[in-house]
Amino acid sequence: MKNDYSYSTFLKKLNDPFEFYYLVPKDQVLSIAKGDEFSDKIYHYFLKKYTKLIYFDSNLKDLVDYKFSKDSIILSKLVIDYKKLDDEKERLDKSNKIDQLTKRLKDETPIFIYNEAGRTSKIKTYQQLDSVLPGAFPKTVFSVKDAKAKLKFPIVGKPNNGHSGIGIVKFDTPEDLEKFVNDPKNSEFKFDLYSECVDFDREFRFIFFEDILFSVSERIKKRDGTGRDINDKKVDEEVEFSYVQQDYNILPFLGTVKKLAKKANETLECTTFSIDCFLTKTGEIKIIEFNAGTGLDAYEFICNYEAIMQYYNKPIDFFDQREIQQLKNTYLWRYNQRFNKEIKNSMCPLPHKIYDIDLFSDLIDHPEKYEFTDKDYVLNLKNKK
Repeated sequence: MKNDYSYSTFLKKLNDPFEFYYLVPKDQVLSIAKGDEFSDKIYHYFLKKYTKLIYFDSNLKDLVDYKFSKDSIILSKLVIDYKKLDDEKERLDKSNKIDQLTKRLKDETPIFIYNEAGRTSKIKTYQQLDSVLPGAFPKTVFSVKDAKAKLKFPIVGKPNNGHSGIGIVKFDTPEDLEKFVNDPKNSEFKFDLYSECVDFDREFRFIFFEDILFSVSERIKKRDGTGRDINDKKVDEEVEFSYVQQDYNILPFLGTVKKLAKKANETLECTTFSIDCFLTKTGEIKIIEFNAGTGLDAYEFICNYEAIMQYYNKPIDFFDQREIQQLKNTYLWRYNQRFNKEIKNSMCPLPHKIYDIDLFSDLIDHPEKYEFTDKDYVLNLKNKK
């Protein structure tokens, strides 16, 4: 995105009440780099500089009385921890309350960005999109009986609501599937859908805001000995990938995925969403998952911010653009230090060897600028009218 910076833009910015709010659940930890403090600090600095962070509880009751700045953008990260809700009625009740409150907020504020609760259901997503995108997904059924009768093994079993591969198991034969589901030791794990495995060459994640593509990463199994994929993980373990950012404009299948994404989101009507897909050994694209609850790393979050500002025609001035690019470059440079082998084996990686020396030095010399404390949140919402 390119925005011209001028004196008139500067004056407008001084008088503009615009704010970019980010609403974060109280149980959300602001660490997204899985142990890499350097990358987390870049994320924290960006949040402190470019957003107004609001901590809120899961039913959003604190937000009802809060008066937001005029013409602001409010990005909401709604998270329902289904693992803590064993009762189906309780889960449904909580989802309904969040939908009602977010609808009220959306009606009362200029730009309120969120994906409705329940959009992360794998079953509903597949059922809605299979007829819209015929042949785009691996063949899928919803019972053990149909899996054994209608699918070609090997297959994978998946829970309806989950993330990071937890609860997903690969079965090479019908006998393996039968043995797993009948073993009392596995009673806590429930599969809701079953899909045929795809013989793939590479896999990618495409992330959009509305119709704007802002990130493509190749998912590559970590090569440091900690990597896990569907072939070697346990049922209760996460998959462990590196996500290598791509120079996506030169990907040969970019047009195909963008068309699939456009048709899919015309049906699902999400804001930020991702499409995980395989590039098969024959050069076809197969969608693994359409995800309305995508977790974003620091680089992706910053790109999401840029896409939102572009979509709503909110200019980013020259100096902010430059700093944002420095943050992204330094994040990628740090990623290269951690995952150099994976980047070398990626299809079309972005340059990962550029970084801003002043930013790097400042991060080392003044770490307090890149740390979060309670004062960085808008906490007492009802006192902020």
